[in-house]
Amino acid sequence: MFLFLPLPGWQAMVSFLVSGMVISYAMGPIALLCMRKELPDEKRAFRLPGAYIICPLAFYFCNLLSYWTGWETIYKLAIAIGIGLLFFIFSNIKRRFPLSMLGLKSAIWLGPYLLGLVLISYLGAFGGKNIIPFGWDFLIIGLFSLVILYFAIISRASIASSEVVFDETLAEIPSM
Repeated sequence: MFLFLPLPGWQAMVSFLVSGMVISYAMGPIALLCMRKELPDEKRAFRLPGAYIICPLAFYFCNLLSYWTGWETIYKLAIAIGIGLLFFIFSNIKRRFPLSMLGLKSAIWLGPYLLGLVLISYLGAFGGKNIIPFGWDFLIIGLFSLVILYFAIISRASIASSEVVFDETLAEIPSM
């Protein structure tokens, strides 16, 4: 019942959950391209052919699906993600992890990504102010997706730095 408080009905809750899932799916193409950059010659059980074409398209379609859920859903999702971010920051301050261990450099693109989705949704034709007319919003989301995808790939964590952070994190965790 608590979930229905900010959401007026079943359809709004489903839109909220779908948008959250789609944003999480959008991380897949980014992760694949980052791994291709970091470990290009790694042996894999399956190697997606045409990943450099499929991944940008998949990221674009994920962003479109999120956008199509509408302003009413996106702004509530942004608030929920903000609350989650506050919990994340608080828990890491409480544990006294050094900032370098959090891998914030590789996540720097998430701020512009989420803010961009919120802004485009606010200005767009799906429950927003309709400043960006239908049709042009597809183009804007496409350009936005390419910029964010590029930004996410160049800010990725290297394998070496990830291993160091992982080893330091394991050393800091008390054994049970």
